[in-house]
Amino acid sequence: MTYIRRRITDGAKWPFRIRSGLILKGVLALAVLVWVVAGGPAYTVAPDEQGVVLTFVRYTRTTEPGFHLKWPWPIQTVEEPQVAEVKRIEIGFRSIVSHGATSYQTFLDTPALRQESQMLTGDENVVDCSMAVQFRIKNALDYLFNFRRGESESTLRAVGEAALRQAVGDHPIDDVLTTGKVEVQNEIRDKIQELADAYGTGVTIVAVQLQDV
Repeated sequence: MTYIRRRITDGAKWPFRIRSGLILKGVLALAVLVWVVAGGPAYTVAPDEQGVVLTFVRYTRTTEPGFHLKWPWPIQTVEEPQVAEVKRIEIGFRSIVSHGATSYQTFLDTPALRQESQMLTGDENVVDCSMAVQFRIKNALDYLFNFRRGESESTLRAVGEAALRQAVGDHPIDDVLTTGKVEVQNEIRDKIQELADAYGTGVTIVAVQLQDV
């Protein structure tokens, strides 16, 4: 009788053991899924990106395009900025993309933009200048971490505005409007690059284009 009761008791435990095993496997599978989604042991850097690896939020290394291994989150994380993309800063105007169409706000219809655009030339004429600055990331680490997130571009806008005012102030109005426009643009580009390097923004200035003057 004791043997029979023991078999009955053991049999009653089997479904519980099976359910416990299934629950444990489900929890483990969910944990692995979350781990992979949150950043598993591997990552891929696209051809136009650089991988910046952080270990416990401190910089470890920079990796080039391709497949790489890393310690899983939360030990290591990877930032992947697009270093081949040409980005743009707009001074004195703003482009707005909506439903595939691009419209523009300028200092002519937006008074707030006139604070960026209005300045004096070397022969003391008042002009309104709008300008586009094209740049590319050359040092992903500096671009990501020398400033708070999003402040690199606001710093570049301030640097670009200062360089624009200085260059326009060094030339008569005819240079800015017609004959010396290319020379003025080159001066602005070189000055922005000099200031960007001094601030450690980690970018290369590709081109400067004066828009409406």
